[in-house]
Amino acid sequence: MLAREVGGRTVAVTAAAWTAPLIIAPPLYSRDVYSYLAQGAVALRGFDPYSRGAAVLDLPLRGNVAGLWQETPSPYGPLFLLLGKGTVWLLRSQGPLLTWMSLPATAAELLYFLIGRYVPGFTHLGFLTFFRAAGVVVLAGVLVRQWWLAREGGVEAVRRATIALLAASLLAPSVLPWYFTWALALGATFAWKDRRIAVLAGVSVWMVLVTLPDGTIVARWTYDSMNPWVWWPYLAATVVAGMWVGRALLHPARQPAPVAGGTGE
Repeated sequence: MLAREVGGRTVAVTAAAWTAPLIIAPPLYSRDVYSYLAQGAVALRGFDPYSRGAAVLDLPLRGNVAGLWQETPSPYGPLFLLLGKGTVWLLRSQGPLLTWMSLPATAAELLYFLIGRYVPGFTHLGFLTFFRAAGVVVLAGVLVRQWWLAREGGVEAVRRATIALLAASLLAPSVLPWYFTWALALGATFAWKDRRIAVLAGVSVWMVLVTLPDGTIVARWTYDSMNPWVWWPYLAATVVAGMWVGRALLHPARQPAPVAGGTGE
């Protein structure tokens, strides 16, 4: 479009063609939409959505909510919950994290294991709550600073946006692996050494593959007593795929040499 080779109509038609299947398709790479509906259903059933999670529901909808969020109350405002309630009411719905990737949660887990569990009065939940809150405060400071440094716009603004997305992934209370691809998508616009590009590409592929189409993270299969003969081979396959992508970028396939005696053009 910038080169004036296609018009706005072509872009709009292309976007519509890509978007249309997603409107009727099931949720991909995330079951969050079921959590949103469940929060609306909790409010619709008369429970307090700010203190109760999907586990209080007797609807099959509850089974579609990821186990990680079954007991989690809604973090969203009244308008969002009103939309959720309206959607559940209209549809008459009767049908069917890896915290360690977050720096605050990692710090809480390690410090509680090393120190907290030996101190009377300290609890695992208390450690998590404190460090997650501290992470949110630090994240707010980082975001404000990046916004200020990006005020001139241009390339520096893109760089600061990349840092902000990476900080949000690292400092958020709960993180899924593919969150990091947000920062990598912007970071890919900058000049990188070949080896770093290969590493980032390999890690990005692994982070996407390790999250299944329904939003389940492979590493969480162990919580559901998944057969280790399935879990370990799949996890290994995702690692191999990431390594293969990185190696392919470092050692691209050689192009065939031109055939002698051609047309001379």
